[in-house]
Amino acid sequence: QPNIVKNFMKRISNKTLIKTIQVLIVIVTIAHHNPFMILLAFPLLIVSILLYWRTDKPTRSKLKWTLIPLGLIVIGYSTLAAIAYIYF
Repeated sequence: QPNIVKNFMKRISNKTLIKTIQVLIVIVTIAHHNPFMILLAFPLLIVSILLYWRTDKPTRSKLKWTLIPLGLIVIGYSTLAAIAYIYF
């Protein structure tokens, strides 16, 4: 296998890199509600979640950092749809 594939298959254990991935997940979750950022935010969210799943964190933490941002995105769009339905 190429060296890039071997490096990707390793677990991420650097604490600074893990915090950076967590901050990226938070920023992308917030940016997801901007209509102009949605095309950029969705791929970044998928990449950052996949990177977070490569860390050596416990599964509970991985699920938390996956489901909460996705839930916030769904709740945000549901709220916008409800507001649009009520006022328009």
